[in-house]
Amino acid sequence: MLVINCVPLKKLRLLIIDDNRLLCRSLSSYFTGKVKLFKSVNSAEEALSVLQEVVFDVIVCDYRLAGMNGLKFFEVLEGSEIIAKKILISAFMDESIRKRAFVVGVHHTLPKPFNIHEIVSLVTEC
Repeated sequence: MLVINCVPLKKLRLLIIDDNRLLCRSLSSYFTGKVKLFKSVNSAEEALSVLQEVVFDVIVCDYRLAGMNGLKFFEVLEGSEIIAKKILISAFMDESIRKRAFVVGVHHTLPKPFNIHEIVSLVTEC
């Protein structure tokens, strides 16, 4: 398994992919000013476009998205040169999704709803 370099929160570049705009706004409110770069997008396809231009240390993606789902997105990343900590979030998390997530290179899974301390812990964990 790939070893992820530890990056202090203030130097972290964080990408959130979720079609829940309220969740994106909430995470933006928390992380903006605490991390080097915070970006949220609403689809996996948009994230792939952003990843062509910007390098991120941590990528958090929802499982259920319109178009490409989170597992397919991480599968695409697994075949690329993108090196980032990968976290899959979902309100529909079960053991089957967890197992498939780890096969495609996901480092952590987190069921929704979660509190801010849980996501911060996973984002900053070495």
